[in-house]
Amino acid sequence: MLGKNIKPSKFFVLKEVEEMIIKNPNLSILDLGSGKSLNFENIIKKYPSISYTGLEPFWTDFSFAKDKFAMCKNTQFINDLAYKDNSSLMPEYDLVISLSVLEHVKQLEKFLKFSSQKTISKGRCIHLYDLSHSLHPSSLKEKFQVWLCNHRFFKKFIPEHKFASYIDSNSVIQILKSSNLNLEKITQHNIPDHIKLLKSLEEVSEETISNLAEKEVGWADLIHSKKKREELFPAVCVWFTKN
Repeated sequence: MLGKNIKPSKFFVLKEVEEMIIKNPNLSILDLGSGKSLNFENIIKKYPSISYTGLEPFWTDFSFAKDKFAMCKNTQFINDLAYKDNSSLMPEYDLVISLSVLEHVKQLEKFLKFSSQKTISKGRCIHLYDLSHSLHPSSLKEKFQVWLCNHRFFKKFIPEHKFASYIDSNSVIQILKSSNLNLEKITQHNIPDHIKLLKSLEEVSEETISNLAEKEVGWADLIHSKKKREELFPAVCVWFTKN
C-alpha cells in the first residue's frame, strides 16, 4: 500500500523511471532540486546498481538526504543551485529530472539549459512542475506570495526556496528545443479533487493510483484548450530526449 501523500503525477513519472532502469540497470540519474530525495527513496533502495545524484540548494533538505541515505553507496548529494556547474557532478547523465521544482526556479532559462547540458546523447530530460500555486492557491497568503513572485520588482527579494510562479509550457518547450533536446510528449495530471480524495485516505493501493494516473493522462489529451487543460490538470510534465 502507498501513503496518502502520493500524487498521480509523481507516481506516473517514477513508474516510467523504473521502466528505464529495467532496460538499463546502471542508469545514472541527476535529480535537480532534489529536496530530501524522498521521491527516489524506493528506487534507490530497490535498484542498488543505479547511480543517483541529488542536487539541492536548501541546506536543511540536503543534510536530511545525506544522513538518510548515508548507507546507500549508489548515492551522492550536493548542496548547490541546480544551474551552477559543480566539479562533483559527472559530465552527463542518462536521466536528468526535476519533480515539482520549475515553479520555484528564479532563473528558469539557465536552469533548463543546464539540464540539457547534463543529459547524455540519447538520454532523457524530464521536468514535472506544478501550477497549483498560481491556479489554485490554498490561501490568501499563497495568492499574495504568487503575486509577489510574478511582480517585476518584488520577485528579486524572494529567496529561491520560497519562490512560486506560473510556468508557461510553451516557454519551457522552446528553451529545451533550442538546447538540443527533442520533445517526446507532454502529460498532465493531478485533478484537484483527486488530490483531495487521496489526502483523505489513510492508504491507497498501487493499482488504484496507477489506474488513476493513466486515466488522468488520457483525459487531459481530450481537452484542446491549453488554458482549460491546465486549470483541470495543474501538474504538467515535459519529456525530452537528447540529440
